[in-house]
Amino acid sequence: MPAIAFGLGSKAKSGQAKPAIAGQKRKQNLFGNDGEDDDTHHVSATENVSVLDDKDYDTPQLLKSPKLSNGASSGQKSSQQYTNLSALHTAKRHTEQATTVDTTIYDYDAIYDSLHAPKNKASEDTKDGVPRYMTNLLKSAEVRKRDQLRAKERLLQKEREAEGDEFADKEKFVTGAYKAQQEEIRRLEEEEAAREAAEDEKRRKGGGMTGFYKDLLKKDEQRTMEISKAVEAAATRPKTEADIEEASGEKPMEKSAEQMAAELNARGAKVAVNDDGEVVDKRQLLAAGLNVAPKPKTGAASQSKVGTQVSRATEYSRSSAALSARGAQRERQTRMMAEQLEKMAEQQAQAEAEERKALEEKAKSTKTGTDILSAKERYLARKRAQETEKANKSGR
Repeated sequence: MPAIAFGLGSKAKSGQAKPAIAGQKRKQNLFGNDGEDDDTHHVSATENVSVLDDKDYDTPQLLKSPKLSNGASSGQKSSQQYTNLSALHTAKRHTEQATTVDTTIYDYDAIYDSLHAPKNKASEDTKDGVPRYMTNLLKSAEVRKRDQLRAKERLLQKEREAEGDEFADKEKFVTGAYKAQQEEIRRLEEEEAAREAAEDEKRRKGGGMTGFYKDLLKKDEQRTMEISKAVEAAATRPKTEADIEEASGEKPMEKSAEQMAAELNARGAKVAVNDDGEVVDKRQLLAAGLNVAPKPKTGAASQSKVGTQVSRATEYSRSSAALSARGAQRERQTRMMAEQLEKMAEQQAQAEAEERKALEEKAKSTKTGTDILSAKERYLARKRAQETEKANKSGR
């Protein structure tokens, strides 16, 4: 079976490649790639032509892609080494500006350490082995231990006093630790006594709720005195014209439109006035600004302030009076309760006395009945004895 040829240059045979002209130099490519021209593509295409026989249908041959030349790799390397100088300059400028504002802006390690410092501190505390939430319990345990030592020392002292002079001739040995312990116990006792004395003094000076209300009343009285002094000072102060006008109730006269127009015309302004002397356009009276007539300053603010102070004084006096009235009411209620309790006690004592008297009378009445019965029995016994005696005499 004849062989079948495949390839781009199927008409040309593989062995008919044109030989290169001797002595002809080719120009070198800019990137040093000598194999990227049309001739080389054509040659590579003709070189890939293969002749397939019947056996080649069973084992097809894979075509290998041509490798990149050294020129392409060198061009890629040069493109990777390219650097944007303008971007670097901008980043450097921004960095300098940021560091001028805050020198620690790029100190990431210190910031990270500061964020995680509490965790590290907690771990260090746990490493030390010192309890974090049992300090009060440990202090109370120390106080109990100290109290036990003091109690034991007092017990030993009582035992020595009870022994008397039994072991007076024996030697005594006292160690330094025992002396230090005794000194520590004495020091703690002195501190405790001083603390208790300070607490008693504070409690005695404070006076509880009575002292609190007493201080409150003193403050109210002092505030009332200050307000009354301010009122007296305002009354003795010399009165101004504004105060006199306010006291008389007269208000300052406001200028009319005609007067304002006359003043403006005198100053050189041209305000249109009709035959009756009225201003035609009152907008001509306006000047630059808000055109608000300033109100005369009076002593209303001071008077209002004094009035508020007086009202506060009255309120404080009312509150103090209410407190005193409440205290008097409480005293009356306490007195009434005491009287009621006394009456109840008297009634109870009277009822008990009456009950006791009734029991005594009842006991007396029962005793009288028994006495009567016993007397009757004795009488009957005597009568029987007499009858028996008479019978005996008559029988003789």
